[in-house]
Amino acid sequence: MRMNRSLAFVSSLALVLAGCGGGGSSPSSAVTPPPPPPPPASANLFQVPAQEALTASDVQTILAQAVQEAQARNQPSTIAVVDRVGNVLAVFIMGNANASLGIPSLRTPLT
Repeated sequence: MRMNRSLAFVSSLALVLAGCGGGGSSPSSAVTPPPPPPPPASANLFQVPAQEALTASDVQTILAQAVQEAQARNQPSTIAVVDRVGNVLAVFIMGNANASLGIPSLRTPLT
């Protein structure tokens, strides 16, 4: 009887171990997802400004409005109109404006 129990135990242990599969030898069914596609070349972080140019009439209008504002404040001024990159488009110096126009350095604080 003892032998039957031992034989049954060993048989059941062999069945359990055989049913485990042992791991590692069968191919994995998990598939690695492909990486996300790169963003299109036209996708920018910032919106590109519209390519517009000021006409001579636009520059004259800007100068006229600035002169009217300076006269309303009773402040003779030197007025410059520049484009986005800093190209000077027009300069107007009012009659009583200070002739020595100074541009402060970035190293000295504005007062």
